[in-house]
Amino acid sequence: MIKSKYKLLNRMKFNSLYPTILVFWILSIYFQNSISGQTAGGDYYVEIIGKPEIRQEGSELGDTLSLKFNLYKNKDTHQEVRSLFISQSEDIQVLASETIGDNETQPPAYIPGSLKKLKRGSSSEKAEIPSDITISLLVDRSGSINEIEMKKIRAAVEAFVQHVPEGCLYLSWFHDDISSSIPLTKDNFNDALLQTSNKNTALYNAVYTKLIEFESTSILPNMGFEPELSRNKELSKRGSINNYLIVLTDGVDDVDKISKYSDPEFEQISLPKLLTTLNNFKSKVKVYALGFGEDSNAFDEEALKRICMASGNPNGYFLAKPDELFELFKEKLTDKLTPDYEMKLLNPKGKTYQGNERTLSVEINAPGSNVQRAIGSVNYGLGSNTKQYVVGKEELWGDFFKGLIAGIVFLLVIMIIIQLIIPLIKNKIFDSKHVIKYKPTENELRTECPYCGDPFNTGEPVVVKCKHVVHKVCWGDFGHVCPEYGQNCNDGKQNYFDISDPFSKKNKIYYLKWVLFGLISGFLTWILYLMLKDWNFIEAVSRKTVGWISPNITDDGLRNLFVDKISSLLLIGALLGLFLTIFFGYIEDFRQKNLKVYGQILLRGLVGGISGFISFFLGSIILILLNEPYTSFLFDWIPWVIFGISLGFVLAIKSTIVWKHGVIGGLISIIFCFIVLFFMVGDMGYPALLIGFMIYGAGLGFSIATVRMTAEQYFLNIIQGKKYEEKIPVHKWMSFQGGHNEVYIGSGGSCEIQMNWEKNNKEIADRHAKMFINTNRNIPVIVSLEEDMTTVYDDRLEMDPGKEYDLFNGTTFKIGSSVFRYVEKE
Repeated sequence: MIKSKYKLLNRMKFNSLYPTILVFWILSIYFQNSISGQTAGGDYYVEIIGKPEIRQEGSELGDTLSLKFNLYKNKDTHQEVRSLFISQSEDIQVLASETIGDNETQPPAYIPGSLKKLKRGSSSEKAEIPSDITISLLVDRSGSINEIEMKKIRAAVEAFVQHVPEGCLYLSWFHDDISSSIPLTKDNFNDALLQTSNKNTALYNAVYTKLIEFESTSILPNMGFEPELSRNKELSKRGSINNYLIVLTDGVDDVDKISKYSDPEFEQISLPKLLTTLNNFKSKVKVYALGFGEDSNAFDEEALKRICMASGNPNGYFLAKPDELFELFKEKLTDKLTPDYEMKLLNPKGKTYQGNERTLSVEINAPGSNVQRAIGSVNYGLGSNTKQYVVGKEELWGDFFKGLIAGIVFLLVIMIIIQLIIPLIKNKIFDSKHVIKYKPTENELRTECPYCGDPFNTGEPVVVKCKHVVHKVCWGDFGHVCPEYGQNCNDGKQNYFDISDPFSKKNKIYYLKWVLFGLISGFLTWILYLMLKDWNFIEAVSRKTVGWISPNITDDGLRNLFVDKISSLLLIGALLGLFLTIFFGYIEDFRQKNLKVYGQILLRGLVGGISGFISFFLGSIILILLNEPYTSFLFDWIPWVIFGISLGFVLAIKSTIVWKHGVIGGLISIIFCFIVLFFMVGDMGYPALLIGFMIYGAGLGFSIATVRMTAEQYFLNIIQGKKYEEKIPVHKWMSFQGGHNEVYIGSGGSCEIQMNWEKNNKEIADRHAKMFINTNRNIPVIVSLEEDMTTVYDDRLEMDPGKEYDLFNGTTFKIGSSVFRYVEKE
């Protein structure tokens, strides 16, 4: 090329402009090569093929990491050379570094003497194309190719297919139209549509379309004008590090003869736009262009060379003579797509992989071969934030005891906060709002305390919670309520915490048992998860799911990332759903516990476990469709939110929990759990999982209890009988907005309130009474249903069967030996 430029200059007449032109020409070449050399990162470049290979047994990893790579000199320039620059026996220095985002992490170290040549000379018949690359083969079917030439193309492509691992190769063609990319294998090769036509050559549009198909967010142009074209999403979903577009053409871009290209709505791709796009994609896709013909006069050789150069592959152009095409595909292209070297690195013992995307960078120095600072990098990852891989022997029992200690400490901290600190804070808030120093008003008459009858003295502490002013001492002596409470006062009551007896039943907080049982559920989930995380069954289900949703993922590293993430989520969903549903079902079931009741609670637990499994299964499908194998804060929350919502619904089945309360509680608690799992697992490992599970369980219990406490309106309090002090919320059923507005009370299993604690009491019918809201009068009522059975209303009269009796706040009724008080909350 340089010689041709000199000939051109020699033909020019010597004049005053000649020296100036010559100087600018030389400077342009100099700067072009200088800039290209700088962008290559030095004279030598390491192109890593595929992802690092690490031996894996369960959750334990071998300490050896294998890298396959090629060496380039003057990368991305016209002088680019790929060769076996370093001899296998040479003593080399390799510096490795590894980062997660912007943070450095433990790097592996080069194992001296592990460098190995995979080829002899420039090629080898034993060279194998890696299975984790993606190749898009684009074949010209324009009218200039005759039947004989097409047969040679078919034979060459078939030979190429024999060398490419199954699932890596996609075939498409173009003439006036552009076809879809279809997987091409040995089995379906005969179905490939490689036939002649009498049409033109839409070269630039075809190359542009197939290039951007590697990018998941790109939009293919002219879909309405291309009847044979549909997007194959698998090319972008495969997530290969090394992607190749191979173009075979025998002509020039002659779209001016194609009628649809004159349509104003049709987007015609020009060569400058194509080159710009190729340059933008050169870190993602490398292009090989094969000019088909006896010489370069039949096609635009210069355009094909510029296409390869723009894609970062200046040596990617080949003159493909018909009789040499077979060998070109079988030998040269195969050799180009196979790695030249392999070396091994040693990972430090105890290094943990948690699904993060890592960047491994290597710098090779081989003084004996004059190779200095050959630099390259590759992105890879293993595991997930809930399923970790450890280099060397996994210390499961160590994690168990660490987690056990962390769990006990966390449980004690939560108990102290709930049972001690929060109540004390409430005491302080009450004192700051309702306790003041008495200050009489001007001309005030003698004012006495309603409890002790003594007058108030100026500066004396008094309680002003309600309209009655009470000495602070008297307030405490009367049980921290107003002496008139329940008669002439509705507001004078304090939920006082007695620090002298912190574990007294009087100090028991409504949501404490919900939190406690949630913590226990999280703890049990964690123990079983550690025992079952390498269960082959759950891994097989995950692997089949990945294969079903995205069958063309042949990159083992990418597939394993999905499998690790999904298998751990499915197991967590099943276990959390099981234990949370069992324990929360136990709390809210107010019946006398017997084998039948325990069986029903266990059955609900199994439903919860199945629901948790299905929730994370659906969430995992979404992650596969979004192609998000790595740990990602932006997307990993999706399965957890689905799980929180579904578990809220399950908890509401045949219970006093309203589905809205369960869903709200599930969503609130899942936020805190996910934050802990995402940000703490990296530093703490599996003990952080325990804290995350316990936070979720405790948060769910606290959220449900709190939401219920603020939203419930109708209760039945048992004030006499075996279930004394039991509080049954009935608003779920007896409501204008939800349920069936019927609450049956009796000994039968079909009743909402089944009085099985008096199952042998003959005075209680299967369906003894019914509560509901009279929608005509908008008030709650109760009806006795059995003529031979007694229901006592308000301790003074026996109810007439079938007659409605109004329920007011505080109304009592007696069925059997149990006395219920109807309570309404403002």
